[in-house]
Amino acid sequence: MPALRHILHRLLVAIGMLMLLQQASLAQSSPDRISLTQQPGSYVLTVPASRLSLAVPSDRLVQGNPRAGGATNNPRYFFFSDEARGLVISGWFEPASQFPGADSAWQADLAASKKNGLPPPTDVSSGKVNDWAVVFYEQQLPGISNSHVRAHYVRAGTWIDVHISVTTLGAGNSNRETVTAVLNSLAVSEKKSQATP
Repeated sequence: MPALRHILHRLLVAIGMLMLLQQASLAQSSPDRISLTQQPGSYVLTVPASRLSLAVPSDRLVQGNPRAGGATNNPRYFFFSDEARGLVISGWFEPASQFPGADSAWQADLAASKKNGLPPPTDVSSGKVNDWAVVFYEQQLPGISNSHVRAHYVRAGTWIDVHISVTTLGAGNSNRETVTAVLNSLAVSEKKSQATP
């Protein structure tokens, strides 16, 4: 009898594992959930319902899942970091119809920063970098340089919202060149349509 119980227990565990794997597979293929594939030299992100994909160079980046609540609980949210360089890349894929415009998005960012008790950003500048609508800014914190860019890309019915930050020791040193270089390393492309049989 103990052998039969052991076999039944292992069978139930195996069935449970298969059910969990099936649920995870179904969740990953949801049309509104971020999909990530790793290709040589990059992570490629998309949402199945979107016509766009975003390639992020994978050099020293680690995918993270810092669900801090609020907007980070979005199934289309992504997060990468490189602790050695103080680099964080995060963002979302959303329908283009939800893009309020770069100015309105920036005002919402300012309100959220104030609500979270952060000091007001300094050295703010906005404009375009390639096809990205951008806002660069510095966050003044004691003894560190904390440079940011909020970037918005809207095309083919999709809004890609990216936040890049670089934090290093040393007050007064701007990492703006680094965040700009990281932004320029991102590649947005339109997915090839699949022919139906």
